[in-house]
Amino acid sequence: MRVFRIPRLFRSDHDAVAFVQEAGTDVPPVSVSAAYSAKATDRVVLANATGAAFNVTLPPADASKGQFLTVIRTNAGANAVGVVAGSGDTLSSAVSLSAQYKAVTLVNNGDTVWIVVAQT
Repeated sequence: MRVFRIPRLFRSDHDAVAFVQEAGTDVPPVSVSAAYSAKATDRVVLANATGAAFNVTLPPADASKGQFLTVIRTNAGANAVGVVAGSGDTLSSAVSLSAQYKAVTLVNNGDTVWIVVAQT
């Protein structure tokens, strides 16, 4: 398994997509602009909260053992993107992406916990 650091700051959507391509995933990023429940097959979620703040809900932990998921906020402005655990799961710490190109990468412990491994 290759491990990648999240760049300190993405300067554009292009930088965010380049990060995904460098990671070597064959799963295209998912672009969302409203509340979204991530799927167990998602690897990167590009979240645009221009219209309103919203949450990205993590997939069920028991279906995502050892999986990494990165959420990147792509918009400027005041609306934040929250990252929350689904029903019955927990998140190791609260996550709110409050500025453009802020990102968080999480890994699942295979039980009921999503762990924040990197956050910009």
